[in-house]
Amino acid sequence: MARGRDGRRRSGFWRWLAWGGLILFLAAGCAAGRSGPLSGRARVEALTGLLLGGGLWLSEVLLADPPLALALSDPEARLFHKAESFLEAARDAGLALGPPSAGSILRTAFSQVGRPYKFGGVSPKTGFDCSGFVSWVYGRNGISLPRSSQEMFGQGQAVVRSDLAPGDLVFFGRKKRVTHVGIYTGNNRYIHSPRRGKAVQESGLDDRDRGEYYFGARRLLSGAGQAYIDPAPAAGSLASAK
Repeated sequence: MARGRDGRRRSGFWRWLAWGGLILFLAAGCAAGRSGPLSGRARVEALTGLLLGGGLWLSEVLLADPPLALALSDPEARLFHKAESFLEAARDAGLALGPPSAGSILRTAFSQVGRPYKFGGVSPKTGFDCSGFVSWVYGRNGISLPRSSQEMFGQGQAVVRSDLAPGDLVFFGRKKRVTHVGIYTGNNRYIHSPRRGKAVQESGLDDRDRGEYYFGARRLLSGAGQAYIDPAPAAGSLASAK
């Protein structure tokens, strides 16, 4: 799944193989030293063990991540490499690594395309309902939102439809009541967790699959990437609109 995790798995494999080779190398050397003069076959076996063990151990030196020689000669390089690995793991997990922006919001949102709808769901492990998906995406980018779509409609700044920008929250409803929320992606489209039997997907603002009409929009990010709302956790009802 994640390149960083695959790299660590490969590194662990080579490390265990290298230590096994070193043990084989030492065992072959001790056996040769204790047995005195060796016969032709025993000599070949001992030499094979020495070469194989030494080769496997050397592979760890050459394939280490970062290379062992670099780590020994420059401790700062090893520290930098560890930090780089941490950042890569954070990206793989969908965490934002800087101030929230429309780009980081949409990257996090699209990382969940295909995740199934789950009534009351608030994480990739459980699946998402509409407001659970939006609150998770913004939460991964450092912005806490209320749990329900009705409460979300009171956050940020109102935006008219003609001025929508990627990252804005778009709301849908019935009978003057908010019943659904998603994240605007541009070109009259938005990403959302629709309903039972569906998964996180991108849809058009005028799609009526849920029988709802476009209700309005709120902007939570300024042009400078600053949140318009208090980043502290907001009190919200656990009863989410689906």
